[in-house]
Amino acid sequence: MNEKEPPFLAIDYRILALDIKTDVNEKTIDSSTILKLKLVYSYLLGLSKTCEKVYPEQAKMGKTLGIGSRQVVGRCISLLESLGWISKTSRTGTSNLYTVKTVEQILEGIPREVKEEEKEFHDFNTGIVLIEDNDDLPW
Repeated sequence: MNEKEPPFLAIDYRILALDIKTDVNEKTIDSSTILKLKLVYSYLLGLSKTCEKVYPEQAKMGKTLGIGSRQVVGRCISLLESLGWISKTSRTGTSNLYTVKTVEQILEGIPREVKEEEKEFHDFNTGIVLIEDNDDLPW
């Protein structure tokens, strides 16, 4: 990465479009937690694409993502493990080793009707709008 460019987080639209309606450990996941767990997943996925081994500290993840304390990140990681999106190997010290599934691996385990909704969302958001020089915007 260029020293002058700030780091950024890319989030796959397919993950954002997933409507997670599930109970984990007999508790319903609220929308705020769902957004946080998608952020944590995307952060870990991004690291796994650039590093062979991913072992960020939970407190640092919380601060970097602006989602709260180590405990908040820990709950998100537990939920991600319950959903099967990641697996965690405990290590000594302050960090764990994470194995992160790809978006494609996650989508393979989701019922077809949810994938169809996600596809419609993705197709809608990737359309090309051509605008002539002197024409108004179409919206």
